[in-house]
Amino acid sequence: MKKIESYKHNFAKDLLKVWLDPFYLVKLEQKFYFNNRILFIPDLSCYKNNKLISIIEIIHKSDITGKKLGKIQMYQYFNELQFDIFTIYAEWILRQTKRPERLELYNFTTKIWN
Repeated sequence: MKKIESYKHNFAKDLLKVWLDPFYLVKLEQKFYFNNRILFIPDLSCYKNNKLISIIEIIHKSDITGKKLGKIQMYQYFNELQFDIFTIYAEWILRQTKRPERLELYNFTTKIWN
């Protein structure tokens, strides 16, 4: 089953990538695997110095589900990774007239160990 995203969602995702590219290596729709199966696919994955530092979900019609958030946290736990999990509204991105100095992100990061 192929996931179909709206034009608004895709345009916001592409625009956010343009804004972040000068600061991070940004990958769109990167697949994350667990036991050789796709576990989740975030809208954007951000890397700095070859280290995953955050994933970002663009919110248009519905928010990130608890199921997807749980899969992301499970991936972090089993791979002993710590990265930030953010959401941002497509509408907020598209209302900007230039690259903003700050993003209006919502943080879903959970520290899973010391």
